[in-house]
Amino acid sequence: MAEKFVLQKNMANTCETPRSRRRNRPTFLDLSNITRSRSATGLSKIDSHPEDDVLFVSSKDSEISGLWVNYLTACFEQISRQQGRPPFKVRHVTIEEPMLPGAEERIRSARLQIVVVCPILLERAQSRPEQATNLSRQLIADKVLAMMLGVHDSHISDVHKSILVSYNQWRKFFVKDQDETFVGELLGAAVGILGTTPPPALRCDKTAFSVHPKKVKLGHNRIIALLNDPLRPEDNVSVIVDRCGEAIDIAHVKRRNPYALQFCIPDRCLEVSMLVGVRISKNGCPLGVRQVKCESRLRELDQILRAHDNPLEFMCQTFGFNPGDREKLDNWMVHAFQRNVPPHFNLLSTPSGVVSTQKIHSSPEENPTLLHFAARFGLERLAWQLLECPGGDIACDLRNVSELTPADLAEQAGHARLAHQLRGYMVQKHRL
Repeated sequence: MAEKFVLQKNMANTCETPRSRRRNRPTFLDLSNITRSRSATGLSKIDSHPEDDVLFVSSKDSEISGLWVNYLTACFEQISRQQGRPPFKVRHVTIEEPMLPGAEERIRSARLQIVVVCPILLERAQSRPEQATNLSRQLIADKVLAMMLGVHDSHISDVHKSILVSYNQWRKFFVKDQDETFVGELLGAAVGILGTTPPPALRCDKTAFSVHPKKVKLGHNRIIALLNDPLRPEDNVSVIVDRCGEAIDIAHVKRRNPYALQFCIPDRCLEVSMLVGVRISKNGCPLGVRQVKCESRLRELDQILRAHDNPLEFMCQTFGFNPGDREKLDNWMVHAFQRNVPPHFNLLSTPSGVVSTQKIHSSPEENPTLLHFAARFGLERLAWQLLECPGGDIACDLRNVSELTPADLAEQAGHARLAHQLRGYMVQKHRL
């Protein structure tokens, strides 16, 4: 009961409704330095893949531990969506299950090992000491994060420590009553471990080139690839950009000199912030792959505003208004939009001007459209101006990376009137 009470306090509202779950997700964590496998997230069985990204160890008889495992798995999945990356490969084992052939090596090779230590796990370990000891011997102390759920160091006896052989070296995170920072701290430590243990494919880096810059955005998407060995005039070189599994062949590659190639990252890679892989081949032989971070304009704006304690005041000062004068900022933005709106503008158009023919329901961006931005900062006149644009009706239903519509964003930021107006617009639209 004690551990269940702790979880209910620390995950307040996360198990009530879909909307409350969305609002209580952890905030964005930058994983730009983490390289990932392409295997699907899930609680998988033994298969041919030799290494998992994240391994959870818990007791199958602890319901609350299972809830935490599912919750943290969803957190890792959300992080991968935010970064436009393939999902983490996650595996879950319990202390009660017997070791299958090949399981020891797979557990040992997992890049991150999270152990949910609760009273039931300690009890099961003590009742099955040989099996639990065998499992704990596969846990590498530098990779382990111990989530202490309803237990403290004083509850760990010498018998427990003899079974959990490397317990004293584990990094421990204690779930405390009403501690809102716990999940962020745990995931931050997880990111640190994952960032220092790249997958086997990249541990022996034989890539024969480097890329500059390593981050691009719309209008600044030119890349210079510097080769380790010079090209001969007769050499045939190809460049491919890997965008979430889609191979984009770069048709225009310029040779600046025998060591340098110049090309541009395609605009469609800049629609949302993501990591892409740049692959170069010479005469059919691969030279390796390098990662480049693509940043969308709205993500760049979002990061600038997040860097300030009061984004509204920062925007007002930038445009020469009195700090916090939302109405004047709103009017200025409406007039600026009307003066500068391009021909055939669509609220859902990509940087290259392409509008998807399929109805979009969600986006990996925090502010996927200008309407989301206007709703977040309570810019009512701008929001109504945008609703009149082509694509405005679809944008009003579009959920961001946290699964929030513009109306949800307005309500979350305390702009109740705008939230009510946007919901009224959506109801009226659905009736038509």
